[in-house]
Amino acid sequence: MTTRTTRLDRINVQLDAPLRAEVSRFAERIGESVSTFLRQGAAERLERLKRQDLERRLQEAYVAMAAENLATAQDYASADLEGWE
Repeated sequence: MTTRTTRLDRINVQLDAPLRAEVSRFAERIGESVSTFLRQGAAERLERLKRQDLERRLQEAYVAMAAENLATAQDYASADLEGWE
């Protein structure tokens, strides 16, 4: 098993006091540092936003293709019905 070393950049984050206290309590409860807690939260939010963006783009593509798909289906409608009479 290979170990991947990731370089971590230090940043300053401003949180209001109640949020900071709650983050600290939960991080301590689960045995994580505040930094790890916030880093994982940011990563999870990014994944969720990326998924939402992909779903939005797929939906837009499906809508964009709907007219073309309908036109193609109508072009072949008579061929689909040949021999059924």
